[in-house]
Amino acid sequence: MESSKTLCSQCMRFPRANEHFKRCDRCTVVIYCSRQCQKIDWPDHKASCTDAERQRKFVSKCVRGIIFVDKFGESLSLAVSEEYYDTFITAPNKSKMWVALFHLSISPNEIEDEVALKSLDVPLSFLLKKPMVGSLMITEITDASNLEAPSVDDSTLQHWQDVRDEMDDSGLAESHVVLVLFVYMGDIIQSFVKTIHMEDLDNVRINRGTEDRNSWHKKESTMNSGLSRLNTDIIPKSDGKFNFPLGDDDKRMMREEGLRLAISGQ
Repeated sequence: MESSKTLCSQCMRFPRANEHFKRCDRCTVVIYCSRQCQKIDWPDHKASCTDAERQRKFVSKCVRGIIFVDKFGESLSLAVSEEYYDTFITAPNKSKMWVALFHLSISPNEIEDEVALKSLDVPLSFLLKKPMVGSLMITEITDASNLEAPSVDDSTLQHWQDVRDEMDDSGLAESHVVLVLFVYMGDIIQSFVKTIHMEDLDNVRINRGTEDRNSWHKKESTMNSGLSRLNTDIIPKSDGKFNFPLGDDDKRMMREEGLRLAISGQ
């Protein structure tokens, strides 16, 4: 299985142009640039390799649990509307299949653990040995409409098409239909189809305090309040059922985020 979306788990090298890294065949989570790096990392990865499925099952259980939380659907629609607001206002394309990836992680409950994992000054080898408990978090939303998205089954694609046809047939052709994929370590955990109407975009405009749609570019970027609501109000943090030990791969993912922040100078 190939991947070009992240860095090598052993040497921390990003892929060059048109270079594809390979995932571990066993857990399909950890990524390597070469067989040599995989061999070097195996003694450390061996223990966590069998735990990867446990992490996926926990994330899947959490997602199934929050679907029925009051205002989950409303918060999800708000997050999608805010993420695509600028695009849908300036370059609308109603017939296009828009694909939004909601990236999931098990993030540490203790802030000092999060800081250490993102810091390049703390050896990752030390942190891999430290037990950490975390909870589900949506770390970011990315637009995969024009990219190679994770494989989606035919029934999900048909569901999107059915909703698109329903909008066209019911006088709501101006609405955008977005396929939302909750993904964890590259795997699709859950899919949703969300319809974004003009009133949803108007609500975002009002929340941003922008009176004129043509002046959207003058408004400083703001935090996605829908995403914040999902993480703070919808996903339980204190319930023990929603707490789980971080796996080595969760820790590596946070270190990768720290590397990206360092490279971008943030």
